[in-house]
Amino acid sequence: MRVYPAWPMASSWCTASRPGILLSAALASSSRNVLQSFSLEQPATQAAADAIAQQLITSSYMVWPQYFDAESVEQLLDTFNEHSFTSAGIGRNSQSQPQVRSSELYWLSDDDETHKKTAAEGSLVAHVESLRERLSQSCDLLLEPGDTELMYARYPPGGFYARHNDVFREAAGRATSTLLDPVRKISFIVYLSNQIWDEQHGGCLRMWPPRPYDEYRHDDDTIWRSADDCIDIAPRAGTLVCFDSTIDHEVLPTTVTRCAVIGWFRSRIHSGKPVWNPYVPPARSHAM
Repeated sequence: MRVYPAWPMASSWCTASRPGILLSAALASSSRNVLQSFSLEQPATQAAADAIAQQLITSSYMVWPQYFDAESVEQLLDTFNEHSFTSAGIGRNSQSQPQVRSSELYWLSDDDETHKKTAAEGSLVAHVESLRERLSQSCDLLLEPGDTELMYARYPPGGFYARHNDVFREAAGRATSTLLDPVRKISFIVYLSNQIWDEQHGGCLRMWPPRPYDEYRHDDDTIWRSADDCIDIAPRAGTLVCFDSTIDHEVLPTTVTRCAVIGWFRSRIHSGKPVWNPYVPPARSHAM
């Protein structure tokens, strides 16, 4: 079995100032040799999918700084604000709950006359599709083509999204190995920005991942968390975040406009529990 280094949790982009996480510098340095930046025109590689899959399997999330290069981020930002965004709601019926969520969205996975894609967006969709195909193999998941969801998300100053997970409640109790409506398995985010993120900007992604399998090994691979059990990820331009869709997370209030590509790889064969981790999430789901 091929073993890939863990995610490079450098303090410059992943906040760990609160008690809650102690990160391994050895893992950070070794991971730099594996991770690379992609352009929109490049397909995802199997090595990239394998690295992401290994982290999903062992830790349920992965953070990849500068996954897309600066030119690709700029190309997407050029078209980002040309679209007509709508207020984001909660659940399948997209109910407005401003006390829970304050953001706007534009669906890229819709394919009709009102959702025509630019060349950059077409390249993004093709890249995401190549990643889905390779992750399906790496994670041994049936991630079907055509079931991927993809959108732009914009958080205006003051925007936020309270703690939630991305799996709709009605999907949680379904039977194993049954052909059903597609259910979100892997959530992913690519941050877009034309400014250097600063801590005072806020807008971090806060996550409550389950403890990794190797947490009690007491060696260089150990990652310790306090009872707080959460981490904050800075929304730096080009960063890719992938995580198990059952993981609780929230978007902290932002003081500047926060832009991102958000998506979900879905499967029609599923159960209410995560595929690769025995963690059982609390009964909380807002989902979009």
